[in-house]
Amino acid sequence: MAATLAAVAVVVVGGGAVAARNYFYVWASRYDRPDGHSRAISGYLNGQSERLVLCPNRFCADVATAFLLQRGYPRLRSGDPDTLRSRLGGRVITFLRPVSGEMPSAWTLFDSTGAGRGTAYLLPQLTDEETSRLEMSVQGRPAEPTIRGDGDETIADVVALEADAASVWLDTAPVQTVNAVFDGAIRLTGYDVQPEVVRRSQPVTLRLAWQAVGPIDDDYDMFVHLFHLGSGQRVGQINQSLGSGILLHSHRWPIGLQAVESHTLNLPSDAPEGVYRFEVGLYQRASLVRLPVARSDLSSASADSLVVGKLLVQETSPSPPALALVAPFEDSIQLLGLDIQLADPARLSVTLHWQATGEIAGDYTVFTHLVDPLTGGILAQQDNRPQHGTYPTWLWSPGEIVLDRYDLRLPDDEGQYILRIGLYDGANGQRLGLKNAGGDAVTVSLGLVGGRLRFDGDVP
Repeated sequence: MAATLAAVAVVVVGGGAVAARNYFYVWASRYDRPDGHSRAISGYLNGQSERLVLCPNRFCADVATAFLLQRGYPRLRSGDPDTLRSRLGGRVITFLRPVSGEMPSAWTLFDSTGAGRGTAYLLPQLTDEETSRLEMSVQGRPAEPTIRGDGDETIADVVALEADAASVWLDTAPVQTVNAVFDGAIRLTGYDVQPEVVRRSQPVTLRLAWQAVGPIDDDYDMFVHLFHLGSGQRVGQINQSLGSGILLHSHRWPIGLQAVESHTLNLPSDAPEGVYRFEVGLYQRASLVRLPVARSDLSSASADSLVVGKLLVQETSPSPPALALVAPFEDSIQLLGLDIQLADPARLSVTLHWQATGEIAGDYTVFTHLVDPLTGGILAQQDNRPQHGTYPTWLWSPGEIVLDRYDLRLPDDEGQYILRIGLYDGANGQRLGLKNAGGDAVTVSLGLVGGRLRFDGDVP
């Protein structure tokens, strides 16, 4: 049992009294006598000098191995990409390749300096695709003498690799930064979604970066809920112990350590198309009580969870608009065109084709106004955030095309009308300007005669 909970356990705690407390106090009732595997792995790593060794975390996950590794590696640090670059420096890496099982996704880089002053760097957990890349980089490489346990059983092949073999970890930093602290002890510092656009039944990976910012006295469980932004329907979830993906559970984290885990969800075959987001939180295993979260830079969070990331489920690319336009607004938004049709004799259906041309800073409301061309009076209108208020502009990704439908009630009398389309800041009412020709609205001339609709667009 202890083997599943320790990971590089005692490596994280440093030396002296703190190490004694973490090993003997937490594990005294469950001490494991070192076996052949523990002695072989710890003996090999402790015996290195001026060498970099990539070791699977599963080799160090039992209590006995972690305890023995204190002698050579009293410190555990975060193996973020910048630190990894500085440590590699063109040096040869010794790679411990397991002789059984799949290629692991959780690794630690042991940097030995001799005389018990080595440092272990906890690396971000690899995604399935990154793990495959690592496996290909070591495939066919000749092995040095192997590491053997009791009964001369081979545990791992020892393979010498160039520094660029570790390049798979250089792009693992989450691209979106956040600052949300759970119960004053654990901070979520970043996340990443790969890929951001999928079809039904395809897997998606959410990478989360955590950091210990205070003492952690218990193992916490983590939940991830994937839900449809428009309907709120939940289509996937993960519940697991925080740190179990890297085999280093949260109560073993020293203050300051950053741990990056990857979580893969498979979308169901009947998942609705549209935009999805991830709800993330922590809870106590015994009581199931969620931990409170305080955040400084998230507008979408509750008292015990926060919403991060975005996933677009899309089976086919959007068709071109019936009326094509090129109308670039300020703040990286452009209107590509629109579809107009009579939903019924009394109702006009308008679908706007928006595109984000870059990162959008603002949270804008769309206005669609049906106007009398003679008086300028508004005959019908619908103003709301895109997609009936569910998909704010600040969440759009650069290059993304967003279809946005509006319904306008037609006057009783047939005739000529003008449709005006634009955006404004909901906080102050300030409209976004059109970049090329001035003005702040796209106009479309409409004619309804004999139950038939004619239209022509204009960008001022």
